[in-house]
Amino acid sequence: MLTKSLPARRQVGLTLIELMVVVAVIAIVTTLALPGLQNASKRSNEASAIASLKNILTAQNQYKIRFGSFASVSDLVTADLLDNNFSDDEKSGYRFQNVTAPTVGNWELEAVPINPTASGDRYFFVDSSGVIRFKDGAQAGIGDTPVDS
Repeated sequence: MLTKSLPARRQVGLTLIELMVVVAVIAIVTTLALPGLQNASKRSNEASAIASLKNILTAQNQYKIRFGSFASVSDLVTADLLDNNFSDDEKSGYRFQNVTAPTVGNWELEAVPINPTASGDRYFFVDSSGVIRFKDGAQAGIGDTPVDS
């Protein structure tokens, strides 16, 4: 006697176990990739801070030629020597602030990470000598390591 077999039931979608494995793999990949992404973001902010300090250095020299003295960052923005990204003295996770009040012959500026654990590890310093300096994890000053140009 011949029996007619019924067609096999076709599964559509994922089983619960397969779905849990996919979620676990995604969680592992995210956990491994996140620190690298955060470090890349910090390095990008630090590179932007160095570039900004170079722009401020150029703007200070132009301001000195035009007005006879050095200026604060906000004065450089007002004089259209820096773009409006500096209007609040912050850019790319760093705060740019004068260490001392600018004078006819001297100025000192530091770039400090707004959130040291997230926006950058290095602190930067530049003055009228034109040398940009840095220090890891603490305020930079005149005696710290120069940044390679």
